Amino acid sequence: MTRTSVPVRGDRFPTIVRARSWSAMIRRPAIDTPPNPPPASRLAAALRRALSRLSGPCERELLAQREELLRTRRELELARESMGNAAYAIFWVRPDGSIMDHNHTAARLLGGVEDLRETQLTDFFAGSRSAWLRIWQSLATQGSFAGDMAWRRAGGAAFPARLVGNRVSHDGRFYGCLFVSDRTEAKLAEDRLADTSARFQALTENTSDLVFVLDRDGVTTYVSPAAARTLGGGERELLGRRSGLLVHEQDRPSVDRVLAEARLQPSRTVHLEGVRARRADGSWLHLDGAFTDLPDVPGVTGTVVVYRDVTDSRRADHELQESRRRMATLLGNMPGLAFRCRYDRNMTLEFVSGGALALTGYRSEQFFGEHPVTAQDLIHPDDIEQVRISIRAAVDAGRAYTHEYRIITADGAAKWVWEQGIGVTGDGGATIALEGFITDITSRVEAERTIRELNEDLERRVAARTRDLEEAQEQLIASEKMAALGGLVAGLAHEINTPLGVGLTAATHLRERVRDTRRLLDRGGLKRADLDALLADGEDAAGMIVANLSRTADLVQSFKRVSVDQCSEERRSFDLGEYLSEVVASLRPQYRRRPLRIDVDCAPGVVVDSLPGAVAQIVTNLLQNSLLHAYAPEDAGTIRIAAAARGDDVELTYADDGRGMDDAVRRRVFDPFFTTRRGDGGSGIGMHIVYNLVTGALGGSIACASRPGEGATFRMTFPRCPEPVATVAAGEVFP
Repeated sequence: MTRTSVPVRGDRFPTIVRARSWSAMIRRPAIDTPPNPPPASRLAAALRRALSRLSGPCERELLAQREELLRTRRELELARESMGNAAYAIFWVRPDGSIMDHNHTAARLLGGVEDLRETQLTDFFAGSRSAWLRIWQSLATQGSFAGDMAWRRAGGAAFPARLVGNRVSHDGRFYGCLFVSDRTEAKLAEDRLADTSARFQALTENTSDLVFVLDRDGVTTYVSPAAARTLGGGERELLGRRSGLLVHEQDRPSVDRVLAEARLQPSRTVHLEGVRARRADGSWLHLDGAFTDLPDVPGVTGTVVVYRDVTDSRRADHELQESRRRMATLLGNMPGLAFRCRYDRNMTLEFVSGGALALTGYRSEQFFGEHPVTAQDLIHPDDIEQVRISIRAAVDAGRAYTHEYRIITADGAAKWVWEQGIGVTGDGGATIALEGFITDITSRVEAERTIRELNEDLERRVAARTRDLEEAQEQLIASEKMAALGGLVAGLAHEINTPLGVGLTAATHLRERVRDTRRLLDRGGLKRADLDALLADGEDAAGMIVANLSRTADLVQSFKRVSVDQCSEERRSFDLGEYLSEVVASLRPQYRRRPLRIDVDCAPGVVVDSLPGAVAQIVTNLLQNSLLHAYAPEDAGTIRIAAAARGDDVELTYADDGRGMDDAVRRRVFDPFFTTRRGDGGSGIGMHIVYNLVTGALGGSIACASRPGEGATFRMTFPRCPEPVATVAAGEVFP
């Protein structure tokens, strides 16, 4: 039977009563969208047919038609009411985007505006208005559109919405029937889900624990990065595995039991300790697990299992137990006493090791009980206060302490002990106890006492022997000086023989001539010519005698000055250049028969107020060192002695071009008794005397530079006017 339809405008959009005709006019929208209303033209046609039938002659048919009309109106009213208050906003839109009609829900959705007809749908787009072109193009080409987009209410507030539309045609024209739903709550739910998932992921990816998510069948659906790293083999190999682990077969029943227990108590965490799991490399881990079923947590479906790797802590516990065992064995067998006592005046003991009996004579249990032996009972009365002071100072400074003291053993004997300890602080930071170790050092103390007595006796012997050596050294130095002076005397004697011999010859010749003249006079045969000859010979002889005796006197005077200076510590002012020339002249007999030349180069007017004897001794010893070590008797060479003023100081340089020295000899050249020619006249004391004179008597410094084959240079610097030094005996000048 064909139902008639009538147009109704109560809800401002055309509706169709006959629902089966909607599918011919409007394509069904996406899932969960309300049906499209029928077009107005069909309603009008149905009404016309109903009116034509009213003109029939049969009143019964007229009444039937009237009843049909009333029923149709009731159905239309019901459809209008349903469409007007549908959960979706419904818009009829023209191709240009203008709203042709809408339901009440649309008005409420967009901010309570009663009539939206003839307004532009794009006025309520929160985004670009060009979005309508994309929507209409989809309706025109595909007949439908579905998508999410941002809308704006009449007050300007934006909200997310879901739009589903179909293309409809009427009277040869196309329209859009759009169904719009507010997705604000859905978007909030999605955001909460995304936030929960993100926080879960951040938590699991940044923890060192092993996190797994298991589905209802116990199959792994998620593996944290830490789990993949710890177990090895990668995430893919762990996904799909039961409980996420290769559990030891003996632990599998416990894991399954706890997993089932967690599922029976949602949101309650069930713990399991001591799970053994195998890594990819075959090694085993010890894990403690926490199983939690989370049925209502967005983004997490199933059971979350968190394992903590306790392999290291288990190993540490084992090592700690082993360490304690070793410590107990060590303390029980070591020759001493480990202790812990309270930090109080009596130092009440809380723990003593088994070595207490051997050290103190008291058994360990005697340090505890009703009348315990305290540390105060053990320490010697004369030492206890010093022990307290030492401990208090160390505790106040926050450092360990060590001290030695005496104890009184159970049998009354005294023992020396060494103690090392440290303060133990409590929760408040105050020292509450002392822990340390005490060992017997009686044997060491007695040995130290014996050694100390031996050392004291040895020091007395060494002091006596040192005095003997110093006296011997002084005698050797004096002998060295006398030997140098003796050489100087021998040279002088040889040097003055020639002028004395010439003078003696001239005097002898003059005496013979006088005797011959006297004989002529006595015989009366003296002639004037004989007298003139005598006078001439006498004048020549007298000249020779005067010249040679003057030369002898000069030599003696020079020797006198040098020898007196060398034997005296008198300080005086002298011209350094002139004095050096006199010293070299006095030393000439020592090198006269050798092909050597000595040049003295000193600026005039360099006057020093110092010890000339020390200067003469220095030059003498340096020359003798060169003659003995630098040159063979047949070697030719040049020795240069230079002096120059350097402000308030004088620089004296002695240089030869002889054989030179290697570094080993040069470094020891000033050491006492060091010589490379001990069998050839070297005593090893000459250069040591030079060093002591320069650095001691003259208050200066000396340095030696030499290489093999390049000679040796001694550069000395001393004040022009040194500080006065104490007067000492001649043999004590050279320590």
